[in-house]
Amino acid sequence: MRKTGQTAKLHRIASDYARRLHFNPKIALTVPEEWDFRSVTEDQLNVAIYYEYARESQLVRDNILKWLNTKWGDRIVRRWLTTKPDNRPDDLYVGCPLPLSQQVELDEIIAFFPLPFLKIPKRNSVGKYEQIGLRIEKITPHHIKYWSGLLKCGVPLSETNWFLHADLGAQHNEKFLVASFERQLIQLRRKLGMRRRRGKASAQPWQKLRQLAAYRLHRAGLRFSAAQKFVADHQKNLPSDNPADVLPTYKSSGAWSKAVASAKEGLASIH
Repeated sequence: MRKTGQTAKLHRIASDYARRLHFNPKIALTVPEEWDFRSVTEDQLNVAIYYEYARESQLVRDNILKWLNTKWGDRIVRRWLTTKPDNRPDDLYVGCPLPLSQQVELDEIIAFFPLPFLKIPKRNSVGKYEQIGLRIEKITPHHIKYWSGLLKCGVPLSETNWFLHADLGAQHNEKFLVASFERQLIQLRRKLGMRRRRGKASAQPWQKLRQLAAYRLHRAGLRFSAAQKFVADHQKNLPSDNPADVLPTYKSSGAWSKAVASAKEGLASIH
């Protein structure tokens, strides 16, 4: 468990950032983590997209903050989330505005909301996930329904495996899971009309962060030409070897405007 002083400090920092974010969109001009997502790794991508769009949507942000600040027993939810899962109330997530597909993924970081994703202290969550195994006695309709719901929410196939680990408890390893259930999962993907992305389509998730970056610089008052110079100067001063095309660099004002509009659409659809 975190020390009380550390928890209180975390709460103050996150709450203060919530106020700054709400009243001052120009924060993007002084906090690169608001729009430069080059440090996001591929395994963090889906979590980062939801988290950052949730931060940008006032409705979603307010709902999450309201839940985090709700009194639950002798402390607020945000403070419970800084403790080990075994120490938390079983019904802590009742009333949580996060979709089911995001609750497990965000559990490690949601207590820091609404700090930028790239400002959240790193934890060894991936290693923890990799150590979780799986024991399956029999596939039931519940499992298929569970996978189906996650896939419909856009959760990648590899992540549905982990959710299944968490749901059923663990004995066997990932190799056992794939060998036992890959055929059923592939059939399920086909039934849902889902296909592996190739070519330009594979870049779509990264494009969501790129579009959000453009939207935030636009809200901060930068129009196309000024924004491109701002990004170019930043990139020159802070080079990166991330191959993902995630900086909001566009060749025309039309492409820039389209990116801003796409981010607005993404914000309107998030819940």
